[in-house]
Formats: sequence, C-alpha cells, structure tokens
Amino acid sequence: MLLLTPIAPRPTGNGLAMRAWRHANAFDDDELVVVVLPVAGASSQLWWKAAGRSVAAGTSRPLAPIHPDAVRSGDPSLTQTLVGALPGGWRPDAVVVFRSYMAPVGLTLARRLHCSRTVLDLDDDDVAVLESLGSPEAPAFERLVRSVAPQFSAVTLASQGEADSVVARYGLTNIAVVPNGVDVPDTPLDYGDSSRTVAMVGNFTYAPNLRGAAFLRDAVWPQLTAILEEPCALRLVGPGIGELDDLEPIYRAAAVMAVPLLEGGGTRLKVLEAWALGRPVVSTTVGVRGLGVVPGREALVADEPAAFARALADVLAEPQLALALVEAGRRAVQAHRAERVEAALRAAVFAP
Repeated sequence: MLLLTPIAPRPTGNGLAMRAWRHANAFDDDELVVVVLPVAGASSQLWWKAAGRSVAAGTSRPLAPIHPDAVRSGDPSLTQTLVGALPGGWRPDAVVVFRSYMAPVGLTLARRLHCSRTVLDLDDDDVAVLESLGSPEAPAFERLVRSVAPQFSAVTLASQGEADSVVARYGLTNIAVVPNGVDVPDTPLDYGDSSRTVAMVGNFTYAPNLRGAAFLRDAVWPQLTAILEEPCALRLVGPGIGELDDLEPIYRAAAVMAVPLLEGGGTRLKVLEAWALGRPVVSTTVGVRGLGVVPGREALVADEPAAFARALADVLAEPQLALALVEAGRRAVQAHRAERVEAALRAAVFAP
C-alpha cells in the first residue's frame, strides 16, 4: 500500500490528519508507505511501516524541499524524486491518494510504479464547499476533479450525501463510501463527572470553525447567559487556539459539546468523538450533516442563535435529556467504529 497525503497521519488534531491516520491503520497487516507532500509550507517526508508492525511504530525521514505547484501539477521530476526515495524494487498493490489537489501526482506516481489499482479519497465534495464559501477557486477544482476522478479505480467520500452530490455533479460510477471513524470505548465517560462547561473542539486554523466559534461566542453566548440561572463556562480547544494530544479531559468535563458550524462539507469527527465518549451534542444542521441525525434524538439541532442558546440551556438544565442524547449518540456511533470504517476502506481499495 502507498498512501499519498498532504498532511502527516495523526490520531488527534486536524480532521484530515485523523482521517489519514484511520486510513493508515486499515492496513496494519500489510506493508505500508506514506508519502506526505504538503501543498503549503510544511516539510515533506517519507513515512514507512514495515509488514506486521503497528502504525505507531512507523519511521520517517525528510524529503528534499518540494514546491507546492509541483504537487498540484504532477510534475514528472517530482515523481522521479519520489520513486528514487522509495525502497529499491518496491511496488505497491494499490495507491490511495488524499484529496483532489493531490490526484495528478498520485496518478503519475502510480503509473511509474506500474500500479493499476488507484483510489482517490475526496472526503467531501470540494466544489460544493468552495462554492458555499464563495471561493473563486471552485471552477478550477471542478475542472480538476472532472478530469482526474474517472481515471481512478475508485473514488471514496465520507458520507452517502457527499457521494450522491459527486455522482450528480460528475456522473461518476466508481464511487464508494468510507465514513469517518473513531475508536469507541466499551464504556462511555461517566456523565456525573461533567461540569457546567460548554465545549467546542475543532481545528481553528480552518475558517468555517473560526466563524462557527464567533457565532457561538458573539451571537449565542449572550442569549445563553441571559437564560441561565447559574453561570457556565465556555471552552474552545484545538489547533490555532490550544491543541492537546489527549482530549479526554475536555470531554469528561463538558456537560455539552457545541458544533456551531454554518458552512463546510464532510462529516464531523468532533460529533463522532462526543458520541463515542458519551457527551450530548448541540449542533447546527451543517454540523451533523451526513451523520443520519434525527433532530432531538442523537443531537439537538438549531441554526438560529436564540434556538441554539435554548438547546444548550435545555441540556444543562435537564439531566434526563442529556442522558437520552448520550444513549442515542452511542447507538449512532456504532456505524463509525474504527474497525467498520477500516473494513470499508479495504473493500474499496481491493474491490475486483
């Protein structure tokens, strides 16, 4: 297996890094090479996990500096550099490429390695997200995906809704759903350990998360404090604000997890984590999109500041409501258990 990604796989932090980590773990019993080619700023690296060893036991070494334009264009000289960096004579059974902007170099590399099985993990419908953000790059991304996606053996997305959107946009037939996944402990955190804290976990270098946090702080919070008879705390944690390797203490202290996103695509690992660890969720419609949520069952869903504030207040004031949301979330997250997600990825990669 060769996994080509713009970010190093990690079990915490950035959602893309966490998805890459889950993909890497799906191939624990096979040889795995991960090539990290950032499209902005960070250093590139070659990461290797030998057969039979865990992902955590992988080793890495830096690659020579690579210009982002060479990644986006699939520059042949870049491909030659990568082939030269790989172990001599090594050939993958399959190449998995993360995100549309890595597709050109991924296809070129697969051809140089004489690998016919290729998978493009779009994760979400990039063009729909860019259009929602008003980005002028949306047409260029649409042309790119329309050009490269049909050349892959399979194209994977994180939800059925995203898959349907991509099929409708491009008419693709080589689509598979590989959901985001999390480790689900046998026993959730004791809700009795929680404090009067509303927590938001996310990557705060990502504009939609920043705008969601501003919505929570500036529009929702004043209305929540006006409703509550007792004060509560707000805690925001993640890259760009304050990153932690272990988020369990944050979830343990939280009485409710807020997911106030107003834009963006894909499915939210922060929702899956909350469900897995046994914490109730209050979200916007965008925040739980693609997760099959029935509003009021797995999460309280509100898009206007006053309604969002009322939902938070209801969870804080009604322990039975909070526990009902926890139980429904624990049922919902079973479909996103790590082992099920990894099996879905293997099926997509090695499908006949």
